[in-house]
Amino acid sequence: MNQSGKSSKTGDGGCVKLRAKKTHPNNLWHHIGPIAKEIAKGVAEGWRASSLSQTRLLTGFKDLDEMTHGFKKTDLILLAGYPDMGQKELAYAVAAKIALRSRFSVAIFSMVHSKEFITQKFLASLSSVDRNILSHGHGPTRSFSKVQEAAKKLSKVGIYLTDEPKMSVDEIVNEAKAVKSKHNVGLIIVDDFQSIFTQEETSIDVLGKLRGLARSAEAPVMVVYQARYAEPRKQQHYFDRSDLGELVRFPDQILNMYRAEYDNPTLENVGKTEILIETRDYSVGYVQLNFIKGFFRFEESLEKHFTPTIRLDQP
Repeated sequence: MNQSGKSSKTGDGGCVKLRAKKTHPNNLWHHIGPIAKEIAKGVAEGWRASSLSQTRLLTGFKDLDEMTHGFKKTDLILLAGYPDMGQKELAYAVAAKIALRSRFSVAIFSMVHSKEFITQKFLASLSSVDRNILSHGHGPTRSFSKVQEAAKKLSKVGIYLTDEPKMSVDEIVNEAKAVKSKHNVGLIIVDDFQSIFTQEETSIDVLGKLRGLARSAEAPVMVVYQARYAEPRKQQHYFDRSDLGELVRFPDQILNMYRAEYDNPTLENVGKTEILIETRDYSVGYVQLNFIKGFFRFEESLEKHFTPTIRLDQP
């Protein structure tokens, strides 16, 4: 008899048949914790790819999207900072990424630059050809083939521009609603706040109507805001949202931009752009992008952990 209670001999008294012993690898037992974490990670990534991208508009900049969780379709976003911090260029970079990677179109109201000038910026960014070459028409032959490829890409995406110089906020609201109904606009960019034509309206009236546009059109509205330096000018780093006064209650998110090379033009600072993400009530965190000036292009920073130039909660 064997241990199972059954004879190990065959019925005809022949050879003895031994059962093969089952072997197990050393990792027979697994703790449930790591398994749960892996599953949760997969669920989170899947949710981010499907649910988040359907309910919130992603900029295409990974670090920025992780910090803001994307833009809600009723958000008013203020791209704020002192002059030359890259607000306009970041707005156009976000526009290009959204138009190229999503099903949405982008509407841009430019009351400062012509549609040709803005298109040159898009071409320079997508082709990696310096805008001076685009302006003067002199450069390597391969540059022109790259520009042609970039032009083909732009011809297939939904980016709509108007460069009407003097538009009132009511005209912007009406035109935005009209272009959205025709072209499935998912982002509206106003460049810039200070150039909106006003007669009797106050700044509070204007920003309030732009927030109302985001709510009624169900498309986030991104407004470029150029702050003014105090006189005499001093190194002020980030724009202080308290300077907005009553306007601070309107934006859902404030992307507060600062380029250290403007005040400290060292090789180490070239292109580094810090973005302080804020709401009307508090600061969320910091993100760093790299700005390539000749191409008017922002790229993800390879420096994932950095110390901000200055924190607004410091004296």
